[in-house]
Amino acid sequence: MTVLSHLCVMAVMAFVVFWQQQLFAQERLQVRNGDHLTFSRIVFDWTEPVDYTAAIVDNRLRITFGRTAEPDFGLLPLEPVRFLQNPSYSIENGRLVVTMELRETGRLEHFVTENKVVVDLIEMANEDASTAATGVKPVTPPKADKAESNVVAAAATTKVHTEQIQETAVAGKTGLALRVSGSKDLPILTFPWDKDVKAAVFIRHNILWVAFEGKAEIDQSALAGWIGKNSTINGFRKIPHDKATIFIYEMAPGYFAKATKDGHAWSVALRSNYSVAMLPIDIGQQRGSGKGENFFFSYEGVGSLITVKDPVIGDRIFMAPAQESSQGVIKRREYPEFRVLETAQGIAVELYSDRLEVVRYRNGVGISSDDGLSMSRSRLSSKFVMEKDETKKSEQTAEDVRLIDLRRWREGPDRNSEFDANRRELLYSLSQTTDDERNQARWDLARFYLGNGFAADAYGILELMREQEPELLESPEYRAVLGVTNILLRRYDEAVRLLTHKGLMTELDAYLWRSVANGALGNDERVLQDYKKGSDILSLHEPRDRARFLLSAIRAAYRKGDLEFMSDQMKILRKYPLSAEQLTEVDYWQAKLTELSGSREKAEGEYDRVIKAGVRKTSAWASLALVNSELESGKIAPAEAIDRLEKLRFSWRGDDFELELLSRLGELYVQQSDYRTGLETLRQAATYFRDSKKTRELTKTMSSIYRGLFLEGGADRLAPIKAVALYNDYRELTPLGPDGDLMTRRLADRLVSVDLLDKAAEILDHQIKHRLKGIAQADVASRLAMIYILDSRSDEALKILRFTRQAQTPDDIERRRRMIEARALIELGSYEEAEVLLSDYNGEEIEQLRSDIYWKSENWSRVISHSNKLLGNRWQSDQPLTSDERLTVLRLAVALSLAEENNGLGTVRERYMDHMQNGKYADAFEVITAQQQRSGDDVRRLTQSIASVDRLETFMDAYRNEFASNTDQVSRTN
Repeated sequence: MTVLSHLCVMAVMAFVVFWQQQLFAQERLQVRNGDHLTFSRIVFDWTEPVDYTAAIVDNRLRITFGRTAEPDFGLLPLEPVRFLQNPSYSIENGRLVVTMELRETGRLEHFVTENKVVVDLIEMANEDASTAATGVKPVTPPKADKAESNVVAAAATTKVHTEQIQETAVAGKTGLALRVSGSKDLPILTFPWDKDVKAAVFIRHNILWVAFEGKAEIDQSALAGWIGKNSTINGFRKIPHDKATIFIYEMAPGYFAKATKDGHAWSVALRSNYSVAMLPIDIGQQRGSGKGENFFFSYEGVGSLITVKDPVIGDRIFMAPAQESSQGVIKRREYPEFRVLETAQGIAVELYSDRLEVVRYRNGVGISSDDGLSMSRSRLSSKFVMEKDETKKSEQTAEDVRLIDLRRWREGPDRNSEFDANRRELLYSLSQTTDDERNQARWDLARFYLGNGFAADAYGILELMREQEPELLESPEYRAVLGVTNILLRRYDEAVRLLTHKGLMTELDAYLWRSVANGALGNDERVLQDYKKGSDILSLHEPRDRARFLLSAIRAAYRKGDLEFMSDQMKILRKYPLSAEQLTEVDYWQAKLTELSGSREKAEGEYDRVIKAGVRKTSAWASLALVNSELESGKIAPAEAIDRLEKLRFSWRGDDFELELLSRLGELYVQQSDYRTGLETLRQAATYFRDSKKTRELTKTMSSIYRGLFLEGGADRLAPIKAVALYNDYRELTPLGPDGDLMTRRLADRLVSVDLLDKAAEILDHQIKHRLKGIAQADVASRLAMIYILDSRSDEALKILRFTRQAQTPDDIERRRRMIEARALIELGSYEEAEVLLSDYNGEEIEQLRSDIYWKSENWSRVISHSNKLLGNRWQSDQPLTSDERLTVLRLAVALSLAEENNGLGTVRERYMDHMQNGKYADAFEVITAQQQRSGDDVRRLTQSIASVDRLETFMDAYRNEFASNTDQVSRTN
């Protein structure tokens, strides 16, 4: 392709994206409504699956959907239904909210069918109504042989058979007795099977049908007392069948059935309110050969196929029981050749034509005909058809019904010509078309590009098609091709959205391709579900795509731990012709299985062979697996493992391998106590793969490492400056709540203990301003103020205390804050303000602060009186003075000297000389209290020389000791 053509395609794609946004900005949501016998129903016809909630709030129905749209309520605003009126809507936080007023009180039920959200308001049952009238004699049910005489065998023209499965019918005769409970108007019929059987349950023309796979004699005598004029059930009969047990019950009109399974027993409850199966069976058309399309019921646990003639109406009914409890068809469908009935359990179909063929598969039931069913094909099925070779027009093969056939599309209009010739032919055809025909030519060209691997070119053309005809998005063919195109462009989220559509529910191609997209997104459970549904047509695909589907399923099975499934699929895969990359990947997974089986040595040899094969991707995978295996077995040390893994960082990039490699490297660095490199490596992994589901676990790992460092003592082995740098660089890992706050305070305590006051203040300041509020903020602010005072920043201590002042604070925290604030005021010389602040408080620490106020303000008379008050008769005790007491004695002596109270000074010397000897301040006390005469200036100079010996020094030591003790206490706790 020329540069000019590439630029044209890019311009077209940009134009398409713009109009696509304009197109879907105002999505219309069709809303349908209707009244039924006992309920009103509102149906929201979404084009795609949507999350929703429904509730009755303040006598209004409120429904919130997970996306926006503009609802079209039709005539509902003018013609309300029985239970609802006055619909309105709003857009709240990117969600559509629909509200309606309740006209009558009703019970709310809601469910989803295909892409439709169905909401019912149901008439409340009358609890006071009598369940049965007195004096009415129950009607005796007819005898079984009389009922059976009216049964006519099913017509042999309808073919019913099974493929690729084994029969699981219950053989032999079993003596069972029906149990009946509930009330006469709402009875519950319980069939107590002693083996696991499948069931089909439905109501047709006021007749309840209950069919079981397998033959058994079930005693119905318990029902005799429940049949009568005021009862729901008017009679019953048994329908003979060679491999099934079938009963029909004549009912009063207006009732619904609910089928549930408990152990082996099946219960059928009759209800007056509308009820549907809890597990919907997906139904829909399948592409087929011939004039029409096939029909398919998609579900697991399919029972034996049963065809009977209705003894009342006389038409033929086909049934297939289901295994899961309450698994049925939730909506009736009408077609020219058959009718799909709504069921409480299993499936039931009214057959109108003798040429229908019903086939049982492992994953569902199909209805088809040799000439095709008389159904309307989808728009693209009938209009957009790739021209075929003339020699093949009369042939119909399995590949003709394929939804995605890249091999056939690759050939183009002339299978004998090269790529360029076919492209020129398709472009020429496109240039000659009219506006009405243009999308037909674009469709052929887009599929040709896609088949030849030019996904970007195909995408641009498909978007142009949608711009011209927006309704194409409802076409299964178009959505499937666009979905596969997105897969090849690695737009997996969009691919899953496109391939999840009501028109694709029975298209096995779509399931296979969707499994690939889900595999890339890590949705392993969905991968396996989709693959198993689509695997029946696996062999119709070319080998390259078969391997793509199989490998996606194998990877998902490995991650889910389903090793048996993984091994089975690998056996299938080895039978296909594989590329070198695919072959080495199979060898890689085989090595994984070998390792998991316990044969480590053998597995390491298999990994080594994959590495030597030289395919970049699988060689990188095997190298990582080999390093992990040898490290676990002790063959290599962590340092060597790190060195080998570092060399792999650029060997293969962009998928889960790189995420796993970075995760492993980060863990090893942390094990080697290289915390910074480890956390940085893990952060890179989380950043590069932010959309991966594994990233959440990776983030938890990082948080755990960070917690171990700063909450459990790991960072104590680091230098303080390195610890605080590590804390700041990965602060986003600090957990919320008390643990995060404790982590921050603990680090601050350690920094204070080594005199890194500015760093300690920085992290507490961040915590106060960005993490804490209320009382917690006030408490931590007091610690920050202490650090500011220690760092000679008393003015900032006052600011932070006043900034975090609360209206109501616990007494202990408030007392502590007052003391710290007073200390800051003392250091700033605001003595009177400090004294007023402490006026309502008492206690030893408060008295020491008052002593500092008097000392700092040189109020010697108050120093004398307050010191005497603090000391009391302490001189009479033989116990040594504490450090605070020695300082108080010294201050008392200085104050007496400066006040020229020589008698008092002599008394102090006499009382405390023995206590002050040979200890702190001993020499100063001796000099000040000596008897020799000194001038006032001499005393003042001596006082100035010891002025630094004040309470602040003790205060500083005490605060530092408090921070250090907090650090030690946490270390001991951990």
